[in-house]
Amino acid sequence: MTIPKQCGEKGCTRNFYAKGYCRKHYQKARSAGVISTPTTCSIEGCGQNVTARGWCNKHYCRWKATGDPVASGRYIDPAEAMRSRVKREGDCLIWTGSQSGQGWRTGDGYGVIFTGGKAVKVHRYAWEKERGPIPAGMEIDHRCHRRTCVNIDHLRLVTRSENMQHLRPERKNSTTGLRGVTRHKLTGKFAAAVRHQGETHHLGLFVTAEEAGEAARAKRLELFTHNDLDRALEQQAPA
Repeated sequence: MTIPKQCGEKGCTRNFYAKGYCRKHYQKARSAGVISTPTTCSIEGCGQNVTARGWCNKHYCRWKATGDPVASGRYIDPAEAMRSRVKREGDCLIWTGSQSGQGWRTGDGYGVIFTGGKAVKVHRYAWEKERGPIPAGMEIDHRCHRRTCVNIDHLRLVTRSENMQHLRPERKNSTTGLRGVTRHKLTGKFAAAVRHQGETHHLGLFVTAEEAGEAARAKRLELFTHNDLDRALEQQAPA
């Protein structure tokens, strides 16, 4: 199926939008009743609701990826997709797929690939391909903190608790920017706390956020086993 690149209205050079028209002439044709707006995908036998250009989301994404809304996808299997869509960045092997063809990225930054008729996160696929099935209740942690990395040497099998230990000391979703540090409303000082195995350890109030952050980091070093970045900072600290 060939999609026109230019409006079919005589004398118009605008880009194609839908039904053979640019956006302007498409709207005029709709207003004049020359064309009607479909509610289901125009691909024969589909029946899904229209997303754009007369197609459902699946056929629209295929058209964006390949120029053909009925193309089956760029890659014939997950292994081919991994070979074509992974590139090296330093020590990391980064999944570059977008929402088209064989695989994409989620809104929170994880790569996803189709295998066995279902969508699977790429780093989990990479792990199982090399190391076997992931036991129930276990997760795969990125030691490099790059969610699209599929380098097996950067991944490890962890519990949910261990995975949550391995967070950055700097936190974008914290009002102070530091993990485990909040501003005490009554005193204006900074409170430090660490949560571990369902218990919150309150470490007191500090004059500066940095002091509170260091207290929280020291407590994490005492309680946690998988807080790699905290341990790296400890090794870098001057004697």
